[in-house]
Amino acid sequence: MNMSKLEKSPTLLSETFREEMASDEHIQQLLTLLKKAKDDEVRDNICSVLVNLALDEETGEKIGKSHGIKELLSILSVSNSKEVQKSACTALWNLSSVDSNKDQFDSLAIEQLLTILKQASEKKNNEELQADLCGLFQNLALKDNLRGELNRLSSAKSLVPLLSHKHLSLLKNATGVLLNLSQDEKTYDEMSDCGIVKLLLPLLTHTNEDVLENALGISWNISLSDPVKKQMIESGAVDVIAHWSDHPTETLRNYCHGALEVLSQP
Repeated sequence: MNMSKLEKSPTLLSETFREEMASDEHIQQLLTLLKKAKDDEVRDNICSVLVNLALDEETGEKIGKSHGIKELLSILSVSNSKEVQKSACTALWNLSSVDSNKDQFDSLAIEQLLTILKQASEKKNNEELQADLCGLFQNLALKDNLRGELNRLSSAKSLVPLLSHKHLSLLKNATGVLLNLSQDEKTYDEMSDCGIVKLLLPLLTHTNEDVLENALGISWNISLSDPVKKQMIESGAVDVIAHWSDHPTETLRNYCHGALEVLSQP
């Protein structure tokens, strides 16, 4: 394979190039190159190709069947490059959109990814990496068993503090994964202990509709816990939530009404 074709360029986005690289043979060659690569620039370039290939669901499934998820996770364990971590995580996020790939993210993989998220958060940098990881977790949390595993690993401790960020993609994805995780009542106390009520309040007036919708959905779910409901009422959240009762977006309006119904119960 001609490595010059793996340079980052608009070529990677072309349909012709994706179709050429989407064969089983080329995918296997890419993953073999990734496994053997020692240079971070080469790793980053190959991961960037996988990011683009994985945008197609059928090709993403092929990459998964060729152990691409395992190879990307392996690269994350040996490279400290911010660029490699970002491109590898973006590829994993895209691959996690394919249902047949989700169960390849076992407990060890999820724990590894949570550690990377925690490290990036503690360093207060690479918000795009954190956003991609949250997007990945959001996809995984759609499956009951993986949502349970994320909750078992206390992922809320790493995710809830991200609600204080201003980075829009990070806020969208962090609220998205917390919305999915909050379907499990076992998470309510842990999220509460992490200060989620205080962090949610500013998001209930956020100008971005995705963030606002997710925040309302989380509010509905966690208010099913009596101690959390008490915090929500005492914080003044009821009046803020009620403001959206006539919102034109149906899902957002339903979340609003659901939250208000729970919060109004004695």
